[in-house]
Amino acid sequence: MIRVQGEFYSGYKSGETPRFAIIEGRRIAVTEVIRRTRALDPRTGKIRDVYRCRLADGQVIEIIEEL
Repeated sequence: MIRVQGEFYSGYKSGETPRFAIIEGRRIAVTEVIRRTRALDPRTGKIRDVYRCRLADGQVIEIIEEL
């Protein structure tokens, strides 16, 4: 599994929408958020936002943001 770091747009709330993904040192623009869901991590009990995104290079990935 490759670790993906997300850069989020910050409006009046905290990070709201992923704008870029950083994969293996490459910063790639998010062109579309396909789906956003909230999930409870059973190991930690924390709620996470899970974004399924299409990137500028055509990849479809998931970015998980801990709330």
